[in-house]
Amino acid sequence: MSVTQSLCEELPYWEFESEPISHVILSDGSVSSGIEILPLDIECFDESRINQLTLGLRSFVNSLPEGITCQFMVKVETDFEQKIDSHLKLVTTNIDFLKTLDDARAENIKSQIQEDSVFRPRLFFFIKTEGAQKPSRFSLSQTKKFSEGFEKGYEDRLQILSQAIEGASQSLTSLGFLGSSLNKEDLIELLYRYLNPKRAKETTPPKISPRSALLEGDSPRSQIVFGDLILDQEDFILDSMRTRVLTLKTLPEMTFAGMMSGFLALPFKYELFFSFKIPEQAKEMKSLEQKRRLAHSLASSTSNRVTDLESESRLSQTTELIREIIETGQRIFQAELMIVLREPVNSEGLRRLNLHTKQVLSHFK
Repeated sequence: MSVTQSLCEELPYWEFESEPISHVILSDGSVSSGIEILPLDIECFDESRINQLTLGLRSFVNSLPEGITCQFMVKVETDFEQKIDSHLKLVTTNIDFLKTLDDARAENIKSQIQEDSVFRPRLFFFIKTEGAQKPSRFSLSQTKKFSEGFEKGYEDRLQILSQAIEGASQSLTSLGFLGSSLNKEDLIELLYRYLNPKRAKETTPPKISPRSALLEGDSPRSQIVFGDLILDQEDFILDSMRTRVLTLKTLPEMTFAGMMSGFLALPFKYELFFSFKIPEQAKEMKSLEQKRRLAHSLASSTSNRVTDLESESRLSQTTELIREIIETGQRIFQAELMIVLREPVNSEGLRRLNLHTKQVLSHFK
């Protein structure tokens, strides 16, 4: 008889900590934390200002340490109610006309929020360190060795994370971004809203109870997810919301500075994730050299005559890439881009989800 594990058992979140910095301990031994960044509006920037910002972001990425995984997360949502309530509390005038006018404006904005016709982007940046080395086979001795390595390397990984977060925050501030560190409650709320998209609209995030020394009771990950996961052919249903994930399959042939700003003009809610890992550059260069030698051996015969045009093209591209990396000092990254769309589980939600999918794909193209 097969036993299906609950969704919480598949999640990698092991523990949430607030000292010395707010961070999440993952099941593979890695640690992660993040900051929230106030997005920059580049609509009024001229070409030189945009190019200068692009060069600054390139320098920022190249300054990150090897072995870490970074992620930019863009949330386009309609969560303005707290801002409106804070604004209304600041009203001090005694003039009835001004009070009525301000209340009418607030009610108008609230009605637009309910109709999902006004949006705001939120930008987050996360960093995750490398995890502990997992045992190749299951045994008591290997498990004990993994546990010892997990505990021994935890402080080192936490120090790497703290330095990387601090350096990233300073670099982004120098580029004109305003950033603030995420505390433990912020991290829990982000995960809670992501894993419970429908419940989060009506219920506030839970208070995570501390794990006991004997590991009894509910784990932290079981306290932040309350819905079931139902897989479908093109999407899946999470917490009664149909969710579809769109990913970038190939890189564009041409790019220009600020080209991603077009996604902020999409007239619906979505979540955009851009993740990239910084592998060991020495290993990546060695791999490129091996590919170049292999392409060279396939492209040329013993008499040095071209025999395989495809291999010759691959040889030229690899050689050019190695030359560019050496001359410009650029680094090799492993990156992925995906967009998450959600709609209610009904016929109208499916229609809107298909329409939004076409709009996103048209922006990709």
